[in-house]
Amino acid sequence: MRSLCVLTFLIATTCWRAASATCDGPPRPDVAKAFTSASAVFLGNVEGVRLDPADRDPNLPNVTEIVTMRVLVAWKGDARPGDVIELRTPIGPDACGDSALNNPPWVKDLEERTVKLSGIWIVYAQGGPPFALYTDTRSMPLEYGASDLAVLYRLSKPLARRRAEVE
Repeated sequence: MRSLCVLTFLIATTCWRAASATCDGPPRPDVAKAFTSASAVFLGNVEGVRLDPADRDPNLPNVTEIVTMRVLVAWKGDARPGDVIELRTPIGPDACGDSALNNPPWVKDLEERTVKLSGIWIVYAQGGPPFALYTDTRSMPLEYGASDLAVLYRLSKPLARRRAEVE
């Protein structure tokens, strides 16, 4: 399993690992490509998490992490600040989802300790609701995506002008 080490904005060095070897695919897309291909892009704060057995079968090792997020900023899509969005992400050895709370851990520090995430995510959603946090999108905790913010504001300016003209 490959690791990508990054320096968080909290000046803590951590390693960001893929969820499983079966999910090692192409690298995550750059911001512009992720923005263009996403149906919705927003900054959200995790407000609640619950786990359901995958397909309601308690014998399966996979679960579905159901996360409610409050939208803080929306750059693309129908969501507006204050909206509550539900994400349903498959988590487990054969799934390619990232846990919003890092449980099971997919982000560890250099000493292999589990990193506690802030709960604020930049979400590049594909398709329609409910959305998910997949390893092959650019969705990531703000700790790792802070550098995306300036690019997202620049890319969304034309979109914001079009919204103002419609309203």
